[in-house]
Amino acid sequence: MITMQVNGRLGNQMFQYAFARMLWERIGRRGKIRLEFISYGEFLNVFNTDYEKIPSDYCKAPLWRWRFHLSKRVLFAVALELAAARVWRFFAKLFRGRTEDNLFYEHKWERSFGWVWSLFGVCIARYGHVGFRYPRYMRFLPLRAYGCFECSRYFNVIKPILQEEFTPREAPRTENAELYRKISESESVCVTIRRGDYLNDTFRNAFYLCTPEYFIDAMKIMKVRVPNAKFFIFSDEPQWCRENIPFPFECEYESGNDPVWEKLRLMYSCKHFIISNSTFSWWAQYLSRNEDKVVIAPNRWRNGSYTWDIYKDQDWLLCDIKTHELVPNTLKE
Repeated sequence: MITMQVNGRLGNQMFQYAFARMLWERIGRRGKIRLEFISYGEFLNVFNTDYEKIPSDYCKAPLWRWRFHLSKRVLFAVALELAAARVWRFFAKLFRGRTEDNLFYEHKWERSFGWVWSLFGVCIARYGHVGFRYPRYMRFLPLRAYGCFECSRYFNVIKPILQEEFTPREAPRTENAELYRKISESESVCVTIRRGDYLNDTFRNAFYLCTPEYFIDAMKIMKVRVPNAKFFIFSDEPQWCRENIPFPFECEYESGNDPVWEKLRLMYSCKHFIISNSTFSWWAQYLSRNEDKVVIAPNRWRNGSYTWDIYKDQDWLLCDIKTHELVPNTLKE
């Protein structure tokens, strides 16, 4: 049995499910995948995913009410505290100030000791890729996972399974038939422009990297790589994009009224991708069936000096967020 806390919106939840799904394969599909949704609600039920939803207060229950062996839960509590890198964070703040570098120290702690906790069936990875161990006896343990798991190295081995399970349960909407036709009959390029919460005071400084200039220059680069490229714009504010971004080429626009599952299917049906620093657009390019896809991405996933493992194993063209020129992809190793 695998139990996991799931948080964030659709793109974040897909990463977490993908890790749990990989674990389930490793243990021979014994038991069930049990997910506790702790923020933003449940998004994964629109796909062909296979899991059991558990109460949102499951992991907050007192020790004597936890369903697994007491020593197992105590170990998890200790591991969680250690993986939170309280010690690293304290010294990072003390000597370096409250900076993005703190994430480096916390990930260093997780990466150094995460494999130890995995030997006991506890997998924690909040910031990057952790080299977990998967001993054979793991299949007999009640497994517990907590974190973001935003790195494809965790689940590349089951990519065909994820492509199948992340197919929406509902059929494509009839009103999008013409848009699907245009996407399938052209060298379609999905351009994902995220605005919304990236512009509010909470997230702007950390996440607003992809300016209109980034998308304009990325489209020019794509046109050189794919001369017959036809661009399809997907955004949470499509009307704003129409009126405020002087795209250098003719574009088609998704309406902005589709449910999230339909929008994702339209996106991954495209052949090439210009993505923003968004897990939603990351999954669109990952679920693409085109083996020869060209993907252009920003060279940073977030402001600050920390390098995110979400780039690993991704053969992307990286566009510098300041100069908007291509830079070598040294982040995929």
